[in-house]
Amino acid sequence: MSDFERAWQGKLRAGLVKLGRPELFEASGPCPDDAPPEERVAWNGRLQALLQAALSPAKRAELLTGCACRYPPEELAFLRELYRESGNLARTHEALQAFFLTMISEYKQLDDEHLAFIQENDMGMAGRLEGRTITAVKIPKELKAYLAADEPDERARLYCHCPRIRDALEAARETLPADYCLCSAGFYRFLWEEILEAPVEVSVTRTLLAGDPICEFRIVLPQLPAP
Repeated sequence: MSDFERAWQGKLRAGLVKLGRPELFEASGPCPDDAPPEERVAWNGRLQALLQAALSPAKRAELLTGCACRYPPEELAFLRELYRESGNLARTHEALQAFFLTMISEYKQLDDEHLAFIQENDMGMAGRLEGRTITAVKIPKELKAYLAADEPDERARLYCHCPRIRDALEAARETLPADYCLCSAGFYRFLWEEILEAPVEVSVTRTLLAGDPICEFRIVLPQLPAP
């Protein structure tokens, strides 16, 4: 079992224990350590069907967003302090965008054309802020290869960050509901909850699983009192 799979299943199991429904994890049957990607997708499809039948949308969202990868809190401390001191959401958002563009440029060795593409398409950690709502589009995992690819299925594989879906995309589209990607939405939830120190709402607006060419998320930030 990969580190990703082990961590994801661990967070899901812990979330179900917290909800008082640990039996739902076992009810989907075993997922062998050496199962190929298609079998892991099928297992997860059975589990998602059980979750949809047993849990309310709100509890399912809490569970699945809790499975998300989280940006290191210590690297967001300067943004948390900025918002604490200023209470200025637009300024904090601008600082996050600048931080992200610098980080992703160095990490993926991107040029100005790549960065312009990211910004024009509301991609990355910051997204587009309108009022207290953010629209964030997931950046392609393999951005350079994605931009060079022509075939839609290949572009989708290069776009997706989730190993389970990326390695068995067609099986995932047939088996997994769109709200499976609440896991990815959870990245933005924890990002902004760390910065604002308050709960935020997240939802999936577009996803590869629904046949969309991108994955897009809506983040609704709370109205907070001035510091």
